[in-house]
Amino acid sequence: MSVLPYGVDSKMDLDLPPEVMLSPRVGPCGHPLSDVASAINSALSSPLDFPAVERMVVPGDKVTLALSAGLAQAPILVRSVINRLTSAGITLEDITVLRPPLDAVRGRENPYDELSSIFPDNVTFLTHDPKKQTNLAHLGISPYRHPVYLNRALVEADVVILLGAMQLESTLAYHGILASLYPTYADEPVLRRFRSPKAIGQGDTCDHRIGDEVEMINRQLGVRFTVQIVPGLGEEIVHVLAGDIDAVAAQGQSLCQATWSFDVPRRATLVVATISGPAWNQTWENVGCALSNAMAVVEESGAVVICTDLEQPLAPGMQAIADHDDPQDAVPWIRRTRPVDIAPAIALTQLLSHARVYLLSNQDESLVEDLGMAVVGDASEVARLASRHASCVLLADAHRMSVRVVEV
Repeated sequence: MSVLPYGVDSKMDLDLPPEVMLSPRVGPCGHPLSDVASAINSALSSPLDFPAVERMVVPGDKVTLALSAGLAQAPILVRSVINRLTSAGITLEDITVLRPPLDAVRGRENPYDELSSIFPDNVTFLTHDPKKQTNLAHLGISPYRHPVYLNRALVEADVVILLGAMQLESTLAYHGILASLYPTYADEPVLRRFRSPKAIGQGDTCDHRIGDEVEMINRQLGVRFTVQIVPGLGEEIVHVLAGDIDAVAAQGQSLCQATWSFDVPRRATLVVATISGPAWNQTWENVGCALSNAMAVVEESGAVVICTDLEQPLAPGMQAIADHDDPQDAVPWIRRTRPVDIAPAIALTQLLSHARVYLLSNQDESLVEDLGMAVVGDASEVARLASRHASCVLLADAHRMSVRVVEV
């Protein structure tokens, strides 16, 4: 019996014969941390290739904590770092917490809501607005002669600490941990340029200059210290790392591989992929990553089932698919206009040309069908579908998972 968590708090039981299952693994390896705050403090006390927090700041420094999008247990991470900063003599008035716009769009909790009673009216909490010029400051010129504007709280800070979540390098539209600073906190023209098909890793080739630009701009910004988590299922955290960005990236990627990747001997006729965790995890962005990861392991003309509690309205890219009788007819417009949801929109059109796609969600049935997918009503329907297939791969939190086909 395999148990897959999906949605906000649901689970499904799939009782499939051993010969059908191509891998005994369905989810991440490792155990979630029982005391996240202690793990953060331990990481901050012994950072990788970097002095401890108390030695990297001096009283009077203006410090900005920059959060990556979708950061699990963000309030605990922020509180722990602020406590270490104040113990080093940094006043609360000199600390700014910067939140990415994507979290606000998703309805993700604002760390301020939980921390306001602990740090009332002292710490500055900001949500980045890439269209508001007064919040931006000119950093310089990119290597490709584009002007670079970043959030003023980053450019004017004495010290910037990046708080982020590791992802596998193969993740759709992922450009490394530094991308949580640039382009995340850049202006709208930069964000749009990073939404090109090549920039998100789609098409025949990926524009590798994008990664080089991310590194070069952040070198200009001068950020070297980061705290990174390796996520588990939903909002769980498996590891916490702190220290020099390069050292954390290397060790974090290794831990991420051990936690979230595995091999199968061949492609499957069916892939059941889930997304678990709070409502702000149930997004089209995560569905896009799950679709992309499922495509790597499903047979041609096979089937993929995505299981979520997705309620998020359609953004322009997905709406374009829904507005066309043939989803592929929407692709030229999506590639040309680069909507905010270009990554999931292209991932969906690519998988639809390769396999049958089913969606278990809270979306209207007619909308799901307009998107070219078939509706799954509940977990029992998924089980019945799985019973009709000769081979199956199960992916818990498929938006984070990577499966490689290694034929023997």
